[in-house]
Amino acid sequence: MNVALFAGIDGWGLGPDAIHVELDPTACATLAALGLPVVRADVATYPLAHFPDVDGIVASPPCQTFSSAGDKEGIRHLGAIVTHAHACADGWHPWAEGTDPRTALVLEPLRYALTLRPRWLACEQVRAVLPVWEAIAHVLRAQGYSVWTGLLDAADFGVPQNRTRAILMAHRDRPVHPPEPTHARDPVPGLFGTLEPWVTMADALG
Repeated sequence: MNVALFAGIDGWGLGPDAIHVELDPTACATLAALGLPVVRADVATYPLAHFPDVDGIVASPPCQTFSSAGDKEGIRHLGAIVTHAHACADGWHPWAEGTDPRTALVLEPLRYALTLRPRWLACEQVRAVLPVWEAIAHVLRAQGYSVWTGLLDAADFGVPQNRTRAILMAHRDRPVHPPEPTHARDPVPGLFGTLEPWVTMADALG
């Protein structure tokens, strides 16, 4: 069984192969209309005992407090969050310094990983969260995971939008490497062929 945390409307594309955990009622209604397994719940309070055998977890925690367009509470507390993530190497304990409950949700993938021990884990967030992913990666490596963290731009993979995200990928059984880009702003011939040019909105919409 796979679990999609903060599932939205299945942006990860796991489809019926995952339990989608989401709090927003409209998103839950959309998931249900698509025929996907959905649990309307708060990721931070839903009993993890309901997931006895988890293979993989994807997570896209709320980005508002880490976004340059938001109130930036997450950015202001970034150092404390990173320190807390490292401290969880000795066992999970909640972080509660912020006033906006959405800020602490960025640590939930670590709680789920430490408790459920999935075979693999993948997380995405705005680029400001990369130091948090790096701290979580440090903890997961100590638990036997191979982990990669870094920034990926959706335009490099054929999406008609510059959308850079901080990514964490971890696996217990095999080495983890970032995906190879399929597109580039200015493609040039290489040893293994030429990447496709970035897709424009005009290309996508015709």
